[in-house]
Amino acid sequence: MSARTRSLLLLHGVVVIFGFTGILGKLISIDAEPLVFWRVTLGGLTTAAFLWFRSRWSSWTWPNVLRVGLVGWVVAAHWVTFFASIKASSVGLALTMLATAPLFVGLIEPVVFKRSIAWREMAVAAVVFVGIALVFQAERDQTAGILLGLASAVLAAMFSTVNGVLVKEHDPVQLSAVELLAASVGMALWLAMQGEFDLSLIQLSGSDWLWIVLLAVVATSFAFMVSIQVLQ
Repeated sequence: MSARTRSLLLLHGVVVIFGFTGILGKLISIDAEPLVFWRVTLGGLTTAAFLWFRSRWSSWTWPNVLRVGLVGWVVAAHWVTFFASIKASSVGLALTMLATAPLFVGLIEPVVFKRSIAWREMAVAAVVFVGIALVFQAERDQTAGILLGLASAVLAAMFSTVNGVLVKEHDPVQLSAVELLAASVGMALWLAMQGEFDLSLIQLSGSDWLWIVLLAVVATSFAFMVSIQVLQ
């Protein structure tokens, strides 16, 4: 099996796993912000533990930590808007909006890689925007969910494009760990600013903890590492 074929298979597997995150987000009863805090915290610690047991940590300069950490904050914002979209509307609608992310990648990549926008990408963009307009027309009572879903798609396009550059400079697993742990710090600060960083964060039902652990370990730590590795 060629490296390209293996990467494509891994990519499809990750897409399926990421698809289940929407269902898990609906099953978990807490709000989007604490949900994402636990997702990135447990996911980051799991990834860091994997690196520690494999003795694969290498030294990082503070400028690199800060640069990658900022991407981690974008990742956190993406997941917050995604889960907020689910809770404001439905899993199907949130995933439909998230599916527009490749469109925004096509618009962001020319800026990052300093190339011109292909006319085919513009044609696809026009068709997608017509589709979004039709969804708006059909789901007027779900405007908040649609807008949050689109914001999530834009943020996903941003961090995936930048990760395509960073993965050439850093080990994919280490990159995942730093981004997730930075996202954890960012979410902790955000919750503290909102006055929500308290005991209520751990006072969750047994079912919520079960789904959160599954979300953090399988659909975050494992899937995030593989998705970044595929970018190589």
